[in-house]
Amino acid sequence: MREGFKLFWKSDLPPAAGDWVFLGITVIISVGLILCVIRLLKGPSLADRVVALDLISALMMVVFMDFALFFGTEVYLSVALAIAVVGFLATVSISRYMEVEDADDE
Repeated sequence: MREGFKLFWKSDLPPAAGDWVFLGITVIISVGLILCVIRLLKGPSLADRVVALDLISALMMVVFMDFALFFGTEVYLSVALAIAVVGFLATVSISRYMEVEDADDE
């Protein structure tokens, strides 16, 4: 565990500046994720839900890239790449479903 990360354990050591930046980024992304989940649940249309889901996957990529920078390991970058691929494929497949559904309605 890093010395500066003891911020969360009420250490007597002053936290490093990077820990405050990490905490700030985490709070901002968490607020964004909460707002996206609200949009995902409320809707009003399927397109709004698809955009919210795409934004959630993008924000989760940022979370894992932030973890990679903070903890100094490359494993989180692989997870972020996997989330990017799965998020892209989900958006394309749902968009294709919406297109086929609209063609059937006409």
